[in-house]
Amino acid sequence: MIIGFRAKGGSISETAEFVNCSRAAVVKVYRAWQNGTVQNQRRGKCGAPRAIDDRGERRLRRCVRADRRATVEQLTTKMNQGATKSVSQSTIQRTLLRLGLRSRRLVRAPMLTAVHRRRRLEFARQYSSWTSTEWRQVAFSDESRFMLHRTDGRWRIRRETSERNHPATIAGTVQAGGGSIMVWGMFSWHSLGSLIIVEGTMDQYKYASVLADHVHPYMRIVFPQDDGIFQQDNARCHTAASDMPYLSEAYSETTVDEDAIRKLIEFGDDYGSAIGQPMRLLDVADGNNNKTEISKLPSKKTSKTLSLPPSQRQSSLSNDSDSDSDDLHHVIEETAKALLFARGTLKRRQSGDFLSSAE
Repeated sequence: MIIGFRAKGGSISETAEFVNCSRAAVVKVYRAWQNGTVQNQRRGKCGAPRAIDDRGERRLRRCVRADRRATVEQLTTKMNQGATKSVSQSTIQRTLLRLGLRSRRLVRAPMLTAVHRRRRLEFARQYSSWTSTEWRQVAFSDESRFMLHRTDGRWRIRRETSERNHPATIAGTVQAGGGSIMVWGMFSWHSLGSLIIVEGTMDQYKYASVLADHVHPYMRIVFPQDDGIFQQDNARCHTAASDMPYLSEAYSETTVDEDAIRKLIEFGDDYGSAIGQPMRLLDVADGNNNKTEISKLPSKKTSKTLSLPPSQRQSSLSNDSDSDSDDLHHVIEETAKALLFARGTLKRRQSGDFLSSAE
């Protein structure tokens, strides 16, 4: 107090009167402080000694690491076993807070094995140097299950003690979690893909249907130059033997049933006449075994009218130029080929490119 009062500008007499000591004591203490021979060493010794010293803190930390789910009561029991002086639960609680060992929720993360970690690291190293241009050619896909009701008990509210059973402070629960829903979706930098509901559990047969009905049409339309990469993880339904030959099926020549082509041609003629210019979706040439060989169509820019509802397409096309009509023809042609290929009617035999991420 002498040093502080003098440092604030108090005189020797004022300091002696404030501290209730002699003037000589004030001069002696302040001069020693100026010379650096007096330090405040009693601050750390004030108060009662701690019930848990440094050695006890290390022991408490080891107990926590041995069982991270242990309560304060259980930790207190362990600390008092074989101890010469017992400690209370409040002392253990204060020590835990001082050591930074607070009670926290578990972090939710996928259960990964050593193989999973190794494969994920290899995947990250392999594609870490990719540029944004390269990633724009990737179509990402995955399925996920969502709970219809929140049952994890992690909500927190503020209420008074008497409001424990108030309807606004109760979280309703249902038996067996209340059900869930599984959805599958895909997207890329260029466009969003389908988001479909999967009935039950995704297996290899349902996944094959998803590939046929959604993946192949999307890849044909969004990546008309065949430069797109379809990404999937290593889930069992994805890597099943019945899926992989179907997924990596190549295509350079395309073969289509004549009946399917005839229906598409009729549809194309009707749709083309609606905009004042008849057309044929596919150029057909006679082939063997009742199949038709079709050459690969030239790639063109996708028409914006593809995203319009059918009721608005005719009015929109009536004001477009001839080039827009050509683009629409190309879109219908590519859509028809994609649907035929997705349904298994059209076969492609050129090596495709697929990206499989580690699980």
